[in-house]
Amino acid sequence: MDINEIRISASGCVNCVSRAYTVCDFLDEQKFLFNKGANILYGDIDSGIFGISYLISMYEKIDKRNLMSFQLPLEATVNGEKMPISELAKYSCYIDSSYNLYSTKRTVREQVTKGLKHSKLSYNADEICEIFRMEKFRFDSPLKATGNERYQAMAAIGFSYGKQVFCFPWLSKTRYENFKVRIPFLLDVLASYGKISILPLGM
Repeated sequence: MDINEIRISASGCVNCVSRAYTVCDFLDEQKFLFNKGANILYGDIDSGIFGISYLISMYEKIDKRNLMSFQLPLEATVNGEKMPISELAKYSCYIDSSYNLYSTKRTVREQVTKGLKHSKLSYNADEICEIFRMEKFRFDSPLKATGNERYQAMAAIGFSYGKQVFCFPWLSKTRYENFKVRIPFLLDVLASYGKISILPLGM
């Protein structure tokens, strides 16, 4: 499926977890529109922007007791058609080491190779390494040893599995500055391949 547009309107609490932050974020009847390319959302950590990114990509991990305040069933409008968020999550990838697609023991190359076998995309692992401009020694290392290329590594793995929507955790302005070259490059790469990226960012 080629996802061009996502529309979501939601209210409720989402307990969001990332490598750096944990927060109970509240969506207050907010409406979101995401198109192909980079969708950067600016706001505080609890302004709903972390919550919507986490909801789309980590739906199966969310404590369903916290969804009682949502209008159920949770749905998005994808390419003009209704789709359960549980289904949309299958096309989504959370760019954080807490996401269950990532292995702590296997190298990035091994995970990409596994992903390509799963998706049957017409790339090989070296091509994926080149697309995401990873150093070979980091591509041949476990995710935890990829240093400041870890966002590229996680996106490369998600890409190899054929994911369409790449959801980042909320990043503070300071944390984003630490990756101010890497992340814009990554957003451009994903956009050039017709992917949707969602980046919640502190002001």
